[in-house]
Amino acid sequence: MRFEKLKGNRSHQRSMRLNRQWRLIVEIKASNPRNIIVVVGIEDDH
Repeated sequence: MRFEKLKGNRSHQRSMRLNRQWRLIVEIKASNPRNIIVVVGIEDDH
């Protein structure tokens, strides 16, 4: 599985590869004592 930080104006988001075509875009919100992951969308990488 590939999980990476995005760049530029999306540097607050992370991407997780679902397969060769699709990726899941998430934002991690800090919340004590746990982090919350917000799903922003699913994008076509091509």
